[in-house]
Amino acid sequence: MGQLIENGEDKWNFYVGHEFELPSEEELQTIKCLILPGSGRSVYDTTVGWIAPLKEFIVRIINDYPHIKIIGGCFGEQVTAQAMGGLTTKMPYNAERPKCLGREWIQPTDNFFEQRFV
Repeated sequence: MGQLIENGEDKWNFYVGHEFELPSEEELQTIKCLILPGSGRSVYDTTVGWIAPLKEFIVRIINDYPHIKIIGGCFGEQVTAQAMGGLTTKMPYNAERPKCLGREWIQPTDNFFEQRFV
């Protein structure tokens, strides 16, 4: 994000959705894009009180502010899909193909697309 902030042309604001911090109605008039990143929480966690309001916010953006583009990464794309009525599911456990928790570095090779995680 530092590179994006430093370009000198666009203004970037940061909101903390899990603290119910969202753009104001006035800000929504001028925002071009919302980036919804990953989260330490799961979209399936029903004990988290901020996910449902975030979904309502996403629906409002899509319905009332068509000029705002939404980019989601990991949690962000799943919560957007769910907000719009889509289905997301947990990856089933498979002992031969264990889940990656955290970050995993991938080194592309000639046979990259034949590797188990692709």
